[in-house]
Amino acid sequence: MLLKICLLIPYLFAYLLAQPNSPKLAWEFSTIEDDMGNPRTQIYLLVNDQKHEIGKGVGNFSELEKSQYTNSQYQIPASALSACAGFWAGLGHQLWVTQKGKVLLVKEGFLEAESRRGTKVIYKTIKKINL
Repeated sequence: MLLKICLLIPYLFAYLLAQPNSPKLAWEFSTIEDDMGNPRTQIYLLVNDQKHEIGKGVGNFSELEKSQYTNSQYQIPASALSACAGFWAGLGHQLWVTQKGKVLLVKEGFLEAESRRGTKVIYKTIKKINL
């Protein structure tokens, strides 16, 4: 039995080394207008081409460039793997992804244009995706 395990070790290392460090990520959005003309968006995250429903937002969403992450209206860590944002009627809605071990964490935050709380975006984890 030990001999079989020893023979499999080189194949295991080759398999692990061939695996990418970061998953392939992409955002997908499905937006429709409600009765009041507000854009309602269903947000999905594609992880290695597998679709995960993340949630809903109001506004038109798009994926952010890494160079935008640390802008004051987003306040997303530069280390984020991917991020998107939507804006409507003075409310910014941001989502970003980080990895902790073999789990992706999707974070969500909001920024109101005229908030009494100030301009700090507070993010919370809204979804965990096992890799």
